[in-house]
Amino acid sequence: MPEKTFAQYNMLLQMLSACDKKLLEFPGNMELIAIRGLMNNLLENYKDAIADFNRVIKLVSNDSSPYFLRADSYYHLKEYTKSKKDLIAAYKIENKGDFELDYLPEGFMKSNEIQNDDEIEHLRIILDNRKKIALLKYFPLVESFPLSKKTKAAK
Repeated sequence: MPEKTFAQYNMLLQMLSACDKKLLEFPGNMELIAIRGLMNNLLENYKDAIADFNRVIKLVSNDSSPYFLRADSYYHLKEYTKSKKDLIAAYKIENKGDFELDYLPEGFMKSNEIQNDDEIEHLRIILDNRKKIALLKYFPLVESFPLSKKTKAAK
């Protein structure tokens, strides 16, 4: 993901704080925990993100998004085997066990182990894409936000 501006970083911190406050009222709310995990991931608090996604996965094991997001957090901590294992688990959920995908190198999904540097690069590409999908899942209105005059002028 591109570098965050100060304003974006501040907004993420405010959203994280809002999640923390709401979780005091509703401590078991899985959507809030998942959103807090996403905020932690975006703020590069990867260990906190993993802890949140662990809670979500424990209670809602049939949703692939927390697996993809936890995989992304593990990836950034250079825990590539754990990352790949979560990626495979997420694809199994989405594809009901039939998870050999045409656009991946042959055999990529057959083993949790990282075989070479190319697999690490494939992992990164997939996880970058899946993080964007998760953002739209948890914040569906992001896609429809109108451009500001400043942004339009820059185009």
